[in-house]
Amino acid sequence: MIRIGRIGSVPLRWFGLAILALVPALCPAIAHAQLPPAGPPGGGFGEADDKPEGVAEKAPADLSKLIVPPTLGPWPGEQQKRFQRFSLGGSFRLRTDWLSNLHLGFHDQGAGTPFPEPLTCKEGATAGSCDESIGTANLRLRLEPTYHVTEQVRVMAQLDALDNVVLGSLSDTTDTTGSTADAMVWRRAWAEVQTPLGLLKFGRMPAHFGLGVQDHSGGDNPFVAADDPFHRDTKFCLDCDHGDSVDRVVFSRDIPGTALSVAVGLDWISGGPSAASTPVWADRSGGQSWDLTDADDAAQWILVLGRFLDAEAWRDRIEQGRSALSYGVYLKYRTQDADLTDDTVGGVAPETLLHARGLTLYVPDVYLRYGRDDFNFEAEAVAVYGSYADAGNLTPDGGELTLAQFGGVARANWLFSDDELNLGLEVGFASGDDWEATNPGETHVSRLPAFPTGAGDDTASRFAFDSDFQVDLILFRELLGAVTNAIYVKPSLTYDVAKLTTGTFRFRGQLVGSAAHLPVATPGNEDFYGIELDADVGYYNEDDRFFFGISYGALLPLAAMDHPSGLFPSEEVGEATTAQTFQTRLAVRF
Repeated sequence: MIRIGRIGSVPLRWFGLAILALVPALCPAIAHAQLPPAGPPGGGFGEADDKPEGVAEKAPADLSKLIVPPTLGPWPGEQQKRFQRFSLGGSFRLRTDWLSNLHLGFHDQGAGTPFPEPLTCKEGATAGSCDESIGTANLRLRLEPTYHVTEQVRVMAQLDALDNVVLGSLSDTTDTTGSTADAMVWRRAWAEVQTPLGLLKFGRMPAHFGLGVQDHSGGDNPFVAADDPFHRDTKFCLDCDHGDSVDRVVFSRDIPGTALSVAVGLDWISGGPSAASTPVWADRSGGQSWDLTDADDAAQWILVLGRFLDAEAWRDRIEQGRSALSYGVYLKYRTQDADLTDDTVGGVAPETLLHARGLTLYVPDVYLRYGRDDFNFEAEAVAVYGSYADAGNLTPDGGELTLAQFGGVARANWLFSDDELNLGLEVGFASGDDWEATNPGETHVSRLPAFPTGAGDDTASRFAFDSDFQVDLILFRELLGAVTNAIYVKPSLTYDVAKLTTGTFRFRGQLVGSAAHLPVATPGNEDFYGIELDADVGYYNEDDRFFFGISYGALLPLAAMDHPSGLFPSEEVGEATTAQTFQTRLAVRF
């Protein structure tokens, strides 16, 4: 029996990592080993000039003409200094939110609510009167430095300072962020090296593919251009809060003779506890820690293959009246032999917490974009399929657990009136499962169990979009936390109301209708979540990189969000009531 994942006694991921590291490293040696080109016929570099026979020429009287000073080579570090350049990009934003009745009129008596109600509305509040709205504001400074070591090598990073700090939290000197998060966080750091054979990237880097259904970087979308009229408002995600990062080594290049490009990489998804998390590290002042075992590592191989037109090529094709097409597939293969039965290691011996899992996971992600004239179509579909050989304490039954999940989105847009009017239609789907949160009134994805909670269920089929894939202002953004167990349809309109010399005033409006894939997992055990109307007016100054916007959203919840009798305590029974939000945004990009 051949076991995938090891060659002899060497883990396959380390064997593959060595290949990824050695291939680009050997590229300069391969280039230098090539023979020099032959000279032109009848003479060339290194050949003597034809001279008439006879007496040799007399040596010049001026001996200085015979003394040619040697050409000095570059001094150490000269080549590096010539190309060193530091650039700093990023953004700064301030957001205000007025959230009204996001708990949909329900009071938590033990069964939970879709959104936490204000403290003054909770039982036992000792001051204030119940106000169903909450007003809040937060800010974030994001710094994205890039250091160009040479023309072929650069190091990049991302730092979030005061990430979503709640304004006014500095009044409490013991809490500078208004949350448990650090005031400054280094999110990412990675290097990119352009070798003769392709591009090598390694480090903790952003992960993004297609529309961002599965992997969303939380910032710039690398699949579209800044001046793309279909993506003026979606090239950079102003309201993103998360952003996917991955510890990865990846090598990519174009395939000669084709329009395709390919990338192969290795991801460190999870390494389990390190020595620094155990008493072994107690008497050490620092230094390099190490992984306690390879058995609990979740390693992932990736393969990306496709045809991805860059911004200039896409624009040229459209302007010439031709069709533009990009497509690709992003494949993940993940394995994990063992896992911890308890995330808290502390003083407990980690070896006693190990449990054999036998995880094998396949995740294909397909992306397509087609454009012609004033029409644009994009779609992305993701499937998650695999199994745990032994789910253990993850499910009531333990034993084998199958993962079968699916999600996708399709989006079409039409431009009119010299690209000032953009009409769009978007449809999305995410599979669901039969189980819900422990408290049935809670709907946020962070409160939903990742694995079956009922006996006799050996399949996990609930798929969740990336939390930074934004559809609306209330239902998916705040109450559900992501598109999961849902089907939605969203017609939209974007119109440039006024174009001034300093910037553009733009109006956006959309209607979102949503339903559940499996109604039994909703609070009301019904089909329809609700209908939401969102509108936004924004001012965009492209020269100064400044943005200001005002948004309003109203959600009319339907039966899936109700609390019916028989499923909820009598004091929580009732129909969900309308939720509203009013938001402002100030942002500067640099």
